[in-house]
Amino acid sequence: MDEVDILALLLHKADARKLLTEDPVALCQRFQINETYLPFLSGLNREQLDEQALSLIQKRISEIRFFAPRSLKSLNDQLMEKFLSTNADLWPRGSNRHILDANCFLESLAEQRDPAVDYRELNSLRFQVRKRSIALYLLRPSLHHGWGIQCIWKVRSGYRYRYLCARTNVESLRRQTESCE
Repeated sequence: MDEVDILALLLHKADARKLLTEDPVALCQRFQINETYLPFLSGLNREQLDEQALSLIQKRISEIRFFAPRSLKSLNDQLMEKFLSTNADLWPRGSNRHILDANCFLESLAEQRDPAVDYRELNSLRFQVRKRSIALYLLRPSLHHGWGIQCIWKVRSGYRYRYLCARTNVESLRRQTESCE
């Protein structure tokens, strides 16, 4: 592990930054860092690392907002707190990392039965992550819709979906088609 790897570790893991302040030797032992890097570690500014880590988290949230705008908007002031408690230490890699990040975040909110989750967005993410050609999903009630079903299929330029759901505050069924190209 070199200086770049150490900085990446410190920016990605809040517990590593905490150990840097409390006990740099324990940090080296826990994350298998050669103790010859102790002078480098002692020269790092914890406050600056925290600020940089926060800006990276905010960038991740802005990328997730592209895939789940309704869910994130519903979280309002709780967004940062919920993201830090569920996804802060998970850093997907690769070309589809933003989709994976958004999927992980919404999946963790869905496990907690958070009403802010728009299951249409979550199902679209599941569809993209699993790389399916066609899928049928059950929609759970949330702030955005009532019970329903959603069908998603792949098209040449992306995917499309149709859903049929009953709003809890509307007596009739609503049908809508959206393109995601």
